[in-house]
Amino acid sequence: MKKFLIALFIIELIILCSSCGDIPQDEQTDNLPLHFHSEINAPVSDKYVNSEKTYIISDYYNEDGTFSDLGLALDEVNSEKVLIISGGETFIIGDRKYIVITEALAISFYTQSSINDVIQWWTDYIKTWEESGIVSVYGGNNGYGEPSNEHTVTPPTDITVTNYTTTPPHSTVNDEPSGNFGDNPTNVIYVSPNGNDTEAIGSFDKPYKSINTALAAAQPGDTIILRGGTYREGVNVRVRIPNITIKSQDGEWAVIDLTTYDSGADEDSGVYFDVDSSGSKLQCVEVTGGFYAVCMETKWDWGDPADRTGASNIIIEDCVLHDSKYDVIKVKPNCNNITIRNNEIYNSGRAFIGNPANGEDNAEGIDNVNGDNMTVQNNYIHDIRGNGIYAKGGATDALIENNRIENVYGGGILVGFDTSPEFFDIAVNPQYYENIRGVVRNNLIINIGWEGIGLYGSKDAQVYNNTLVNVANGGQYHSAIYFGLTYQDWESYAGRPANINPNIHHNIVCQPSEIVRPMIEIRYADELGGLSALDGNPLMSDNCYYIAGKRATFTDRRPGGELENAGLSVWQAHINGDSGSLETDPGLDADYMPANPQCAGMGIY
Repeated sequence: MKKFLIALFIIELIILCSSCGDIPQDEQTDNLPLHFHSEINAPVSDKYVNSEKTYIISDYYNEDGTFSDLGLALDEVNSEKVLIISGGETFIIGDRKYIVITEALAISFYTQSSINDVIQWWTDYIKTWEESGIVSVYGGNNGYGEPSNEHTVTPPTDITVTNYTTTPPHSTVNDEPSGNFGDNPTNVIYVSPNGNDTEAIGSFDKPYKSINTALAAAQPGDTIILRGGTYREGVNVRVRIPNITIKSQDGEWAVIDLTTYDSGADEDSGVYFDVDSSGSKLQCVEVTGGFYAVCMETKWDWGDPADRTGASNIIIEDCVLHDSKYDVIKVKPNCNNITIRNNEIYNSGRAFIGNPANGEDNAEGIDNVNGDNMTVQNNYIHDIRGNGIYAKGGATDALIENNRIENVYGGGILVGFDTSPEFFDIAVNPQYYENIRGVVRNNLIINIGWEGIGLYGSKDAQVYNNTLVNVANGGQYHSAIYFGLTYQDWESYAGRPANINPNIHHNIVCQPSEIVRPMIEIRYADELGGLSALDGNPLMSDNCYYIAGKRATFTDRRPGGELENAGLSVWQAHINGDSGSLETDPGLDADYMPANPQCAGMGIY
């Protein structure tokens, strides 16, 4: 079996890949006169970030498989850091060209622009640096020692370009890369923090300054390319027309920052996909702040029952999304076919800072209410005040796979939950099922306050090959795998169905000794005439349960067959199932793969 989580590339921020460029470890800022990065893991690599500029130091991979220093030097000039490069060729890595002007300056060339345009652009920068008196250019050295000789920048007048292709010996790219890798869009509008909305035409050399200004000029099918830096729009970035792509320039990293913008009660999100924006994409962008960091809008509650359409067929990939006031990603009713993949999602719930973090805040990582066919793949979701992911309100055919979910105060992944009844489509779901045919597979779920995986009002859910570690650790709520109740606002007409026909198999639950909650709990409550969390018995098999130094326990609170903290064999007899399951230490390794051969085929793969 292949090792778990191609998605673990998120932990190392795979967005350093060739489609997106570099994510700074410190805040990347608005002024980026030089951004040089080879898309490989060179033996020697370093980075300098200060409050105004970001510079990358990286080695150069030769055709013969060796590495040679480009002669990089950091020189302190007028209290500013200046990156100096000496070299002499043009080379290609992936889809990006790098042109090194002999003993002068490395410039990056992108496939959307002509060589002459890029040379002119960098030549203008060189002149600006010279005129400001902050530039000295040094000859070759190892990038850390004293320069061997000093030169003055002379903008080149004649450059001979020699192209050849190299294959990096190490790749940071996911072996199942997203489809945006290597895109060469034709209808492109450029935006830069150094742009000018008054004089801009949206070209590479005359970019807009504001993303919203560029969107106002866009036509369906256009790609908005953001040059590296931070964008503080003052309002949310709102996509109002279909088939728009917003992405960072290849090799650069754009940040949309709404942390200083107070929308009050308005749902102004970092990026807001309006109801007419179907088919749009957000790629390789960081979004911080906003009511939600990213939101898909709907007409569901606009008053016309004949038109409840929502923004659909939206792709959010290779992004970093964080520090929202409430949910990080919000999917509203009838926003269907939403794909969320290869992202890092964290720090929800800024609105609740100062309150106790107990999982009860409305601040999910991904909140889907009645959006069908949602796909959530290969994401790293962590430090969430509410629940990591849920798909509820009648959400149908959600696929949640290959994610790492960590440090969540509420539940890790919830198949269904508890939704106000007005958001259900009772024409297709008259029983008010919270989730229909949801699939949760191959997820690593670590350090969760409530349940690792919860099922609420679900129908035909499938939960398999997940690994749960240190879950239900809050001490008083739920269990590792939990069958919960849905109240649906206590409305008399709501359905409040029990879970039915869940299929749960080949999962691993590995708990530390201090956990006091059961492995599995089926809830029951006397309210509203009696509410049961499960109709019949679950279809279960081939799961591994382990708690260090203790016996694994199982609880069923339904009347007529109550079970309280029973052992595995009693549980198996009680539900007439869970055959092939065992209680043993899976021996999880550093990649959370089971070393114990008894657990082969269980957990993540």
